[in-house]
Amino acid sequence: AYKPATLLTLHVKTLEVSMTSFNNSSIFCHLKIRRLSIFLNSSLVISESRLNQ
Repeated sequence: AYKPATLLTLHVKTLEVSMTSFNNSSIFCHLKIRRLSIFLNSSLVISESRLNQ
């Protein structure tokens, strides 16, 4: 019984780890994924807090 936000966070983390192990020198790509996961997490927190009101 995961919240959608938690599930998506887990998915992004998995994607992050696989990208890092796939190509350790591709730091630029890794940073883009970090930024994307931060963006997704913050927008999900906003939408969740709106739902709870």
